[in-house]
Amino acid sequence: MNIQIREASEADLKVIQQLAYDIWPETYSPILSQEQIRYMLELFYSLKALHTEYHKEGYHFFIMRIGSIDAGYACVERKDAAYWHLHKIYLHQRYQGQGIGKKLIQHVEHVASQNGARYMTLNVNRYNIARYFYEACGYSIIKEDDIPIGNDFWMNDYIMRKDFTPE
Repeated sequence: MNIQIREASEADLKVIQQLAYDIWPETYSPILSQEQIRYMLELFYSLKALHTEYHKEGYHFFIMRIGSIDAGYACVERKDAAYWHLHKIYLHQRYQGQGIGKKLIQHVEHVASQNGARYMTLNVNRYNIARYFYEACGYSIIKEDDIPIGNDFWMNDYIMRKDFTPE
């Protein structure tokens, strides 16, 4: 299986948007209402929102390509010299459970550690089974957070952290 990961260009934001619209409903329908999923897709994945985030200092977007198919994406932010935060990481469901998602998160971690990161955090919905994937990748829950996002919707998350071993 030919897997490539590239830093996304601004033109790739449409690819990321399409991937989100393909992946999110299946990922979140067991734990969120359809109304909240639609709201969050518009809030986080409108082209305007993606362009704004893309141009923020310290943000890096990546796309994972499997063969000729764009199958996943990630977005990470450098918060300071030692601390990075993973904002987004999603892989199309047909590729999950094959060790492919691990390659994407490892790529992001490598980029971060090569740029001085000593640890990375991420948020995951407390009812999302992805939590177990993150734990298998070395992340630990450090706290819970309830984040209001508008329209009376909340993100009920765990914040997870992974410390990097100095290279």
